[in-house]
Amino acid sequence: MPWPSVFLPNGIKLFGIKVVENIACEKNEILGKNSAKKAGEILSLSPVIVACEKGAVAIDELQAPSKNKMRASEFLKSRAIKIGDNLLEII
Repeated sequence: MPWPSVFLPNGIKLFGIKVVENIACEKNEILGKNSAKKAGEILSLSPVIVACEKGAVAIDELQAPSKNKMRASEFLKSRAIKIGDNLLEII
């Protein structure tokens, strides 16, 4: 297992993180790296793209505390999370 790992304040562990510079979101809006979105805001569900303070990241897999690792899109779908929700506020 790679170390160090990336954990959110809510205990969710992230895997397969890639920085994305220009994102074509499901709302057909192109977001540049300086877009004004709130950190943690979900911009796309497939692939899972989440806003950061500057830019955004794509997340392949994640793991909730005391749960098994799973595809990020399946995790969001299983919790009825939608675009605009905040990954930092889950759980």
